[in-house]
Amino acid sequence: MIENTVDSVTGTVPVRATMSNDDEMLWPGTLVTVQLNFREEEAVVVPPNAVQVSQTGSFAFVVKDGVANVRSVKVGRVVDGQAVIESGLEGGEMVVTEGHLQITDGSRVSARAPKAGS
Repeated sequence: MIENTVDSVTGTVPVRATMSNDDEMLWPGTLVTVQLNFREEEAVVVPPNAVQVSQTGSFAFVVKDGVANVRSVKVGRVVDGQAVIESGLEGGEMVVTEGHLQITDGSRVSARAPKAGS
């Protein structure tokens, strides 16, 4: 059971559930963090830093054969640190995630491993 209101003082939503507790880790009244998956779907996702915003809308640099090309994208939402792309990208494409200020449409680029600590 999920309550349909949020407690304005604590910012919590009461949830009641029945589950096995064989190892007795849960006690009645214990506060826990819960993540509910209401649906699963196939989607194209990219790191949020791959999506840039300009005056004409959101875009990403797509790399093909060592050349970066601008592609308009529509971001549906950001979930668990990933931007869900509604349109503009196909699955399996390589996108630029760093160095956007040094790239223009048609720039030659090469993929590099991320620097340590980034």
